Amino acid sequence: MALALTANACGDDDSSSGGESLDLGGAAAGAQRAIDQGDSLGDCPWGQQAIIDAVGAVVTLVPEFADPGIDNGQVFSGGDVDIVYCEIYHSGETAATEGIDEMRIDVHPGTADLQQYLDEEWGGDADGANSSDLSGGTVTSWCPDDDQCIAAWQGDGLFVALVAYGVTTAADATTALEAALPVVVGGLAR
Repeated sequence: MALALTANACGDDDSSSGGESLDLGGAAAGAQRAIDQGDSLGDCPWGQQAIIDAVGAVVTLVPEFADPGIDNGQVFSGGDVDIVYCEIYHSGETAATEGIDEMRIDVHPGTADLQQYLDEEWGGDADGANSSDLSGGTVTSWCPDDDQCIAAWQGDGLFVALVAYGVTTAADATTALEAALPVVVGGLAR
C-alpha cells in the first residue's frame, strides 16, 4: 500500500500530491522532549495500538499481536544518535509460521549517520541494504539476521527506524515503516 505523503520540516505544506504532510519539525521537537525526559518518559509518545492497526493492515502480524503488550517509551542517550524508542510485542508464545512477532521503533530528532546508529544500537552494518525514496525521505532496508529486518528512514531533520522480528523480509519492514511513519510523526508532533 503506497501512501502519498509529502514530508517537510515545517508541516505546513498542503502537498500538491493530495496526500497528508508530515510535521517533521514538530515530530523532531517531540522526540527531543521525550529524550530530555530520560527514564521518566512514561508512556510511548505515539499510539502503540495505532501502530499495530496500521502495520497489520499492510503486512502479516502473528495472530497473538492483538494488543501492544506494554506501552512504555524508553530513551537511549549519551551517544551520537540519541533515540526515543518503543517496543511492541505480544505476550506469550506463538505457533505462527509467518509474520512479524515483535517490532521496535526508534526515533532520532535530526540527521543520523546510519552506521553510527547501528554501532550504538545493533552492531554490524547494513550489508546488502536497498535504498529508495519514501515519504519525502530515503529508506534503507536489510535483514541482519534470519529473524530480524530493519527499515531506517531519514527525512528532513528526523530519523525513524523500524526493527521487525519474526518471519519477515526487508520489503515487509519497509512496508511496515511506511504504514507506521504517519502514526509516529503524528504522535510526536502533538
